[in-house]
Amino acid sequence: RATTRADLGATVVAAKQVVGSSAGVAGAGGGGGGAGASAGGDNAADDEAPVPTAEANPGANSGKGRVPVLYYDDHEVSVVYFRAGYTPNDYPTEKEWAARALVEHSFSIKCPCISYHLAGTKKVQQALAKAGELERFLRHPSDIESIRGVFAGLWSLEPGDPDGMAEVAKAAADPAKYVLKPQREGGGNNYFGDELVQNLKSMNPDELASHILMEKICPPAVSGTLMRSLVSTSGECICELGVYGIYVGHGPSASLNESAGHLLRKKILGTDEGGVAAGYAYLSSPLLCDDDALEGHGPAAERDHSHHKSKRTRRA
Repeated sequence: RATTRADLGATVVAAKQVVGSSAGVAGAGGGGGGAGASAGGDNAADDEAPVPTAEANPGANSGKGRVPVLYYDDHEVSVVYFRAGYTPNDYPTEKEWAARALVEHSFSIKCPCISYHLAGTKKVQQALAKAGELERFLRHPSDIESIRGVFAGLWSLEPGDPDGMAEVAKAAADPAKYVLKPQREGGGNNYFGDELVQNLKSMNPDELASHILMEKICPPAVSGTLMRSLVSTSGECICELGVYGIYVGHGPSASLNESAGHLLRKKILGTDEGGVAAGYAYLSSPLLCDDDALEGHGPAAERDHSHHKSKRTRRA
């Protein structure tokens, strides 16, 4: 977390390097909707629109110096929601980076703030998977073991990393077990199969370093029927469960940090990418059942599982 203007400036520079260094196709950024001002990309205001400004607020310093309040058209901006700003295309000139820095320095709530934005990048995920990294943030061994237990294999492709280079050779020999990922979100940006092998061989060291290599996750398949635009597709499907979290904080202090629901994505088995907005996956819902019902030994035909005391999400 960046708690001072100097730290925050360095963090924005780090974001510029992470967001701007990756090769590949630019993906879709962020979800739909949101309060406050949007920033970057096609959603940016035109030349006739008011320009956001920041003024110092002596009453909001929290001991860290005066914090600027962000104004837009003479109205204070309480929340800035980034509908764009997740790809290099959203920062074509230094003006966009200056606008991002202006927002980050302000007293407005950022969704996401620059630190949270960076925490969601593939490179940071890969770094957290290294031995000893989780111990920097968690104290209890049981928590560390639980979190590390759901990590897939993640490897750096930076020059001189022996583990990463060894894994590249394995991926070239058996690409079905791996995914090559750039610093992108939204689907349509990853490399699989022959394309993965081709890029591993053709990319220069800087291009490789802007990607990570990941073990491909192979969840169990279930039968399903998917529908989009009133057109249905049936077959074996796989699912991905995502859990929403809400975090509101200032520096090291957290005012709100809790789970806020879930999203289940389903796609036909054999589909590599998984973005819903990109047209690869579908929205679905989890079905809770016990192990006996899952394996066919219990009253599987009964859809009312309310009498079970313990339920686990196994398949959907």
